[in-house]
Amino acid sequence: MQTPQQFGPIEVNPGQRVLRVSGAPVAIGGRAFDMLCVLIQRPGELVSKDELLDAVWGRVVVEEGNLHVHVSALRKALGAGVITTVPGRGYRFVPPAGAASSTTPAAPAPVAVAERGPALLGRERDLAALHALLNEARLVTLTGPGGIGKTRLARAALAGRGQHHADGMVLVELAALTDAALIPGAVAAALQLQLATARDPLTALVVATRSLQILVLLDNAEHLIDGVASVVAALLAGGAGLRLLVTSQMPLKLDHEQVYRLAGLQVPDDSLGPLTAAQALGYGAIALLDQRVRAADRRFVLTDALVSHAIQICRQLDGMALAIELAAARCPLLGLPTVAQRLDERFGMLRAGSRTAPARHQTLQAVMDWSHALLSPGEQQALRRLGVFAGGFTLALACQVLADEHTDEWAVVDLLAELVDRSLVSVNDADSPRYLLLETGRAYALAQLAAAGETDMLRNRHAQAMRALAEQVCADFWQLSEADFVARHEPELDNLRAALDWLLQHDATGAIALASGAARLWRCLSLHPEALRRCAQAAALIDAHTPLALAARLWEAIAQLSGEISSAESRAAAERAVALFETLGDARGLYLSLAHLAFSYRSDTPPAREAFARMGALEAPGWPAAVRLLGAKVQGGLASHTHDVAVARSANERRLALATACGSDRDVFAALGNLADVALIGGDAAQAVQLGRALLARLGRRHRVTRAIALGNLMLALLATDDLPAARETATAFIELSRALDHMYLGVTADPLALLAALEERYAAAAQLAAFADAAYAQDQQFREPNEAQARARCAALLQAHCTSVDLARWQTQGADVGAEAVCQLALQMPAQD
Repeated sequence: MQTPQQFGPIEVNPGQRVLRVSGAPVAIGGRAFDMLCVLIQRPGELVSKDELLDAVWGRVVVEEGNLHVHVSALRKALGAGVITTVPGRGYRFVPPAGAASSTTPAAPAPVAVAERGPALLGRERDLAALHALLNEARLVTLTGPGGIGKTRLARAALAGRGQHHADGMVLVELAALTDAALIPGAVAAALQLQLATARDPLTALVVATRSLQILVLLDNAEHLIDGVASVVAALLAGGAGLRLLVTSQMPLKLDHEQVYRLAGLQVPDDSLGPLTAAQALGYGAIALLDQRVRAADRRFVLTDALVSHAIQICRQLDGMALAIELAAARCPLLGLPTVAQRLDERFGMLRAGSRTAPARHQTLQAVMDWSHALLSPGEQQALRRLGVFAGGFTLALACQVLADEHTDEWAVVDLLAELVDRSLVSVNDADSPRYLLLETGRAYALAQLAAAGETDMLRNRHAQAMRALAEQVCADFWQLSEADFVARHEPELDNLRAALDWLLQHDATGAIALASGAARLWRCLSLHPEALRRCAQAAALIDAHTPLALAARLWEAIAQLSGEISSAESRAAAERAVALFETLGDARGLYLSLAHLAFSYRSDTPPAREAFARMGALEAPGWPAAVRLLGAKVQGGLASHTHDVAVARSANERRLALATACGSDRDVFAALGNLADVALIGGDAAQAVQLGRALLARLGRRHRVTRAIALGNLMLALLATDDLPAARETATAFIELSRALDHMYLGVTADPLALLAALEERYAAAAQLAAFADAAYAQDQQFREPNEAQARARCAALLQAHCTSVDLARWQTQGADVGAEAVCQLALQMPAQD
């Protein structure tokens, strides 16, 4: 061929052996020019390496690396994308966009060798982040636990990068390799390269790939991590156009490596409350579960009633894609509710993997076994022992539980770092890092712990560490603001629970110490019913051998917790605590117990007055404000019962000041609520409504108990102003919250609910609600507070005026025995329409 050829700005004149680009001559070597002449004869077509070698070098024996050198020279002269590589096969001349020769149409785009992965669900942000890293870095390692979805995400990333790499992309699967020496050969095979046999395989691979502009995915590298790191380092040093994406459970730890840690698919958070199916399907984990169940059972529909079960499955499986798919395979036979209920048996149940999946992904057990086998004996021991932690742990707690005569604290630090690198332990990015085993990893670790015969030893270590933490919780409550106290100790709530469960069965004194020490944390989190149940279990273990100080502290905690639920139970516990603290000579403990005792009467009775007087004699100005504010609390309550508005307001303002000084949000809100109550007692219902609404606007998610009280008080104020629509709206909000709190305030809020019903002319409901309230106060041996008493009297007057005595007697009999849920239904009945 001697005729000049024009391809847009590229002009090739074979006769004169001249190359021009945009009219300017460009100097290239003779062999490169010969190669170009061969390629332009077949624009857009593949020209094999053998064809090029024969046409340019004839019978001279040369290495394939010579081709790469001259192709690189042509690319520099012609621009990126004009000469493309089909790895392992040859090269293709692709004229610039819009250019055409006199004899040949424009060529097709280069072909990527990587397969397009399956559609992703819930990984849009991860995919975008991965693309951004691949645009910036030559080495990106995608890490995460086994089964999390690394391979699927990496393949999806390759499928979208055809325009970025002139020579395409290639996937190299490493999972089946057992010897790192085989890695260069596996890469060469994927690239369809024949390596020079006279050279070391890695050196030959570096030479063969030096001029390539290609993205290579090395998938599943964790079991050959050192060998992969060596190959990757050599490849990156050898060719500037080469980029690598590696999937592994741990990073390669090479210079300039960018690591992207892949977390589980997103699962709805508890704080969102109940979700519809449409809302839940917006989360990747739920969408994947729904897709895979429908693939197995075309009749399946995720209904609103099934959403909670779907969320439970995905949350317990940590959003792990493989585990969710395995669970989905069981759903057609067992149903979502049963699968959710039996996830404690996950390793036995989740074993119906795809037949086309690798063996390590056939069952959940196999996934974990694969990761576990890659650990050293010391790392395996650390992993199984970390299983005793529930809900995560700090480095300090890990050292307390793992360190022993064979493993010092620095060794624990090193082991933990290695487990984090291997994606078996996750860590947040807080200033004080917190570590976590995912639920599936923890279940596996506990099984390994049992198999090693170490369960009792490690459970006891964990329990003793948490008992020590409970002492710190107890001390911190009086010194820290409530916000700081909760932020510091709420993360250990699940650990405290697990430790207490263990101690209740194995160490009575330890259980009493932990329950009493941690009780105020439960209270700050509005977990009163749970806290009372756990403290009652510990109290049942008190005997003659129990240290008096621990018994006294537990009874004082029970008195405080039950004081917001049951006056009778609070009074009994407070009396025990008072007697014990008197014996111990503990003035502050006695002061706290007397406060609970006085508060339990809910009225200005002689015993309450006596308790308050004793408190006054004990109170020391040097005590923390969090202690002294209890005196103001009791004084305000007593004054309210006697309708002494001035004293009640003054006492609550003093409580507000002390609570503000010590950062006790709960007492700040309680004082504000009491000031609204006092306004209503004084006859200023409008101010009570204003104060009540302002308080509700300030309350956060954590203050559910205070919100329930505030809603009841606001209802009373709104009824006093005859604003029935607003009172009904408030009642609806209260009922919803009451259900979440196990109806702990339903009895004392039944009076405004009854008055609302009476004012709406729902007299049967009003009579039953009033009778329910009467029974609740009688059972609790409690007097009504002034505003509740006023509401009850007003309701009684309406019932007397509009109902017969026979009807009232019948309805009151029914109401005295009605259950909590029936009360909620009665309260929210709609009034009859005219």
